[in-house]
Amino acid sequence: MGGYAGEGGGVVEDVCPSADGACRAWASCYFEEGGSCPVFDCALPSTCSAVVFVQPNAFEPVYTLNTPEAWVCVLEALRDDRPGRYVWTIREPLGAHERVVHLLGGSTALVTVDTVGDLLPGHLIDNHGPVAVPPNDWDGCLAETDGARQLGCLEMGPCP
Repeated sequence: MGGYAGEGGGVVEDVCPSADGACRAWASCYFEEGGSCPVFDCALPSTCSAVVFVQPNAFEPVYTLNTPEAWVCVLEALRDDRPGRYVWTIREPLGAHERVVHLLGGSTALVTVDTVGDLLPGHLIDNHGPVAVPPNDWDGCLAETDGARQLGCLEMGPCP
């Protein structure tokens, strides 16, 4: 069974459960260079490359998908409920957000969001789980060409 990597590189067990319907959320954690926060590590395979979106202007919700093959791979994994570790990043003028999703099966996932910004000298980590992978129009998503809508296809739902 997996766990999460804590300070000092240790792993706390029983954080990567099977989908049992319970709603768990771990508080936010902030650290600067040289520090660390607990993050999920469910020892799941990464079968897709990381998806990268770029938002060139912080004042406009316009996104460009830089890795279309990886995006298709991740969407197909979500559609097929294929357990694994999937990553997507949003690069913005003032920082970046990296989302790591551990898809457990049963339309359930554990999510870690790592935010790094020019206004923050460190990382803000948010761990949530399990969360629902909402039903989606996967064929419509796969045909989507608008970057903001493509990003929307990857959003996770609230805790079940």
